[in-house]
Amino acid sequence: MIGYCNGEWIPIKDLTIAVSDRGFSLGDGLFETLLVWQGRVCLAEHHWQRLTSSAQQLRIPLPPEASLDLLQATVDRNQLETGALRVTLTRGCGQRGLQSPDPLQPLLVVVPSLSQPQFQPLRLVTAQTVRRCPESILSRFKTLSYLENVLARQEAEQQQADEALLLTPSDRLSEAAAANVFVHMNDHWWTPPLSDGALPGIVRQRLLATGWAQEASIAWSQRDHIEAIALSNSLSFRPVSHWDGRALKTDLEDWRSRFEYLQR
Repeated sequence: MIGYCNGEWIPIKDLTIAVSDRGFSLGDGLFETLLVWQGRVCLAEHHWQRLTSSAQQLRIPLPPEASLDLLQATVDRNQLETGALRVTLTRGCGQRGLQSPDPLQPLLVVVPSLSQPQFQPLRLVTAQTVRRCPESILSRFKTLSYLENVLARQEAEQQQADEALLLTPSDRLSEAAAANVFVHMNDHWWTPPLSDGALPGIVRQRLLATGWAQEASIAWSQRDHIEAIALSNSLSFRPVSHWDGRALKTDLEDWRSRFEYLQR
């Protein structure tokens, strides 16, 4: 497959990143993951807007040739019918230390991959070693600094689970390691607000816009009233079959149909 790197199309097996790149050495960058469905990049404008807005706030300029058209061009060049795109933006190469490079030469990479959207039920556990800090500026962006998410997922794997739920320091539900979380209580779907550390996910935004769910802080003390949980990201919309060993309902929605509707 062919990837894009700062104006060049390069076979993925030959695509390399300099060891002095700050995305590699410091996690100084952003990323987006996009679904490719029926040869089309889904919700491309939404993802590109989030990337460019986040980059502006973090003062990471995009390379001059960067544009939304690169996403579909990557799909077309690879004749990709179903899969995913990973878009990575870094602050570029720099000297050792934290001082920003001068001049700044950002790096933009677009890499395609084969994958299928996931809808099957999964097992969820509550992370004990990692908490989501709503006050951190990083909670608002998809940065390359993903170690906390990695540790939470490792904790889930050690318990033979598929995903980990992150709480805030004040014991409110925030999000999963790689997904937004929705809970069903009192005949309605709810999702934690951004003020509780939830990432502003694209699919999450769509679910709120269509009225499928509403925002509300969800305390850990309310867990016994939760009858169903669903997790969403750009590549999946999955019900939770078991949460910390407790069985939950998984048949409250046609997950595939709902997900496909959101991609329009």
